[in-house]
Amino acid sequence: MSAAPTRRERVRTATVAEIKAVARRLLVSGGPAAISLRAIGREVGLTAPALYRYFPGLDALVDALSADLFAELAAAVRAVRDARAGEPPTVRLTGMAHEFRRWSLAHPREFALMFGGVREECGSSGFATLFLAELSGPADLLVLAWSRVFGLVALEVFGHVRCDMEPLFARELALLAEALGSRP
Repeated sequence: MSAAPTRRERVRTATVAEIKAVARRLLVSGGPAAISLRAIGREVGLTAPALYRYFPGLDALVDALSADLFAELAAAVRAVRDARAGEPPTVRLTGMAHEFRRWSLAHPREFALMFGGVREECGSSGFATLFLAELSGPADLLVLAWSRVFGLVALEVFGHVRCDMEPLFARELALLAEALGSRP
């Protein structure tokens, strides 16, 4: 059995959580560029240099926030997958893809931070494996399927299309399910 966290550890954990919550609020209100140590420090009542006691720098803080966001999104997608555990893989994948789209559209600034830059160490490829692990088969088909789902969601989240994407998304998922279901 492990010992209960000390008061100092509990305060540190709470401060780290508060710092990340403020960073997320700044992200949501102003996009990734709005996240700065100075702005976060102002809101949590610390100087920017004092934040270095909790994170080695802004990049480390943004990486920690991104990791939390990937975990949140993965949990939402896993919940849909688990609720459909007895169903065929293509049905699970379709539900998971719809949840990925729903979460992404509801959190466009978070999506931009997670997928809009080169923050590979935070889990974007690991997140894709959540989908890819649902099926076995030729890797090129599975990667193509993920890129089609991700591409449509990214186009929509980043505002590159100005129409209702739901029918196109549903049609694309039906085509993918057919292709994945008919492979040898």
